[in-house]
Amino acid sequence: MKYILITFYLLFFITISSQDYIEYREVGERVWLSADNVNLRSTPKDGKILENLPIGSELTFQSLENGWAQVVYKHGKKKVKGYLLEEFLSDQASYDEKTQNLFLFRTLSLEKNKYGRDVPKVEIRVAKNNKELAKKIIYGDNEGGFYVNVTGGKELKSVQNIISINFPQECCACPGGGTDYLFWNGKEIINAFTIYDGVDAPVFGINALIFPDDHGGSPNTIIMVYYQGEYDYDGGSVSVIEQSETEIHHWDGQMLNKIYPIEKPKAESKEEKE
Repeated sequence: MKYILITFYLLFFITISSQDYIEYREVGERVWLSADNVNLRSTPKDGKILENLPIGSELTFQSLENGWAQVVYKHGKKKVKGYLLEEFLSDQASYDEKTQNLFLFRTLSLEKNKYGRDVPKVEIRVAKNNKELAKKIIYGDNEGGFYVNVTGGKELKSVQNIISINFPQECCACPGGGTDYLFWNGKEIINAFTIYDGVDAPVFGINALIFPDDHGGSPNTIIMVYYQGEYDYDGGSVSVIEQSETEIHHWDGQMLNKIYPIEKPKAESKEEKE
């Protein structure tokens, strides 16, 4: 468990300190189309239509001009350079070789949440062989960007892929960052659960997850361990755990059901021991 704590703690601090989410694109960068039936034009706006591109088309980014991206499209031996609206390009993408599914993510807009913060409205689309299989809309927790990770189903019943989208904390003492976990079963994207991490140095609160394919995991069970403590800078950069809570959740193929929480026994005081 100490290993899991250290790993998640380090990853957490790396994440919140690297606010380098996509704000620009580099020349030669590979990008994917996160929309269907998009016209590739010879010039922006009213140029001649060179190609009509399907969702999931792989492109090479060249430049950006007033919201229009110049890209190169390759299909077989064909190579076409043209323009399309940059808003149709995915912010991030992930390809699963096993299922040959392509997961596409893009920010549609910023919208105010109940706390008055502008948060991203993120669209998730799953495509295969340039055909859409499903899509989902979720909302972030903070004003910044997001980070995506797509893995296998981790031996959960009927789950082909687990999608995690992290909306990192923007600064110390800011609202904690949330990570949404969604399950793809080959037909639909299911909102499974959300965890929240936060830091107000030196205090931190982080989560560790144990899936069925992890050491100590159980069939169709996700163990969630929440740690709260302080970072001891004087002690050689060691994290000091003050308390932890554990929850057991069972996956029935459609949703997660909490079995029970396990609370760590409180340490006895010196007077109680005597």
